[in-house]
Amino acid sequence: MKITSRSHLVFSSDKETLNKIANDASRQFATADIFWLRAKEEAKSITVEQVEDFTGKAHLSAVSGKKLLIVEDVSIMTAAAQNKMLKTLEDTSDSTFFLLLATDEWRVLPTVKSRCVINHHTDHSNASVKIPDKIKIAAEKLLSASSLDDALPHISILTAKDFVPLSLIALTQALPKPCLNMFTHQKRYAILKVLAEINRNIAANCNATNAFDLLIMELFK
Repeated sequence: MKITSRSHLVFSSDKETLNKIANDASRQFATADIFWLRAKEEAKSITVEQVEDFTGKAHLSAVSGKKLLIVEDVSIMTAAAQNKMLKTLEDTSDSTFFLLLATDEWRVLPTVKSRCVINHHTDHSNASVKIPDKIKIAAEKLLSASSLDDALPHISILTAKDFVPLSLIALTQALPKPCLNMFTHQKRYAILKVLAEINRNIAANCNATNAFDLLIMELFK
């Protein structure tokens, strides 16, 4: 992947794929100053303190004229740590580039996504996994529903047992591009945030139908 914009955010559940992308980027910036942000040994998350040190490097003068800052996995950063990085993503010089990698899209804040060019990499091991047409159609119809009564039949399909992970992916893919109608930038990111919360609730064994109530409230508030 060629680094062409100031901030790239790459999603893949395959860590080897992300490592390869990071190594390729390092070769592109072979003569640049390269800095990494990783979790400390045996730590489960990247903290605000680590981000403060990391972003400080973004504002230093580059010995080579360019800097590349690589975050190994944004999805293990705390929410506070991700928020701490926002201003730096916006306010660094044109010679500073960010490559943010993430294994779990649902744990990356919408505000971080909005500041980056996003790339999704399909893992070869999951290439045969397909979303059933009825899930795709239900996701599209739910997002375009004009009333709660129109939405409810599609919720029952999307929350069927074993379909929820695929439903969350289908909903993300079906989100319309931001425009002047109901799906403004703010609305789109609000829905992405809700989908992330649903994913966390499902992981915590919350009832799927109850979890999707959050989406219904966001769509029709």
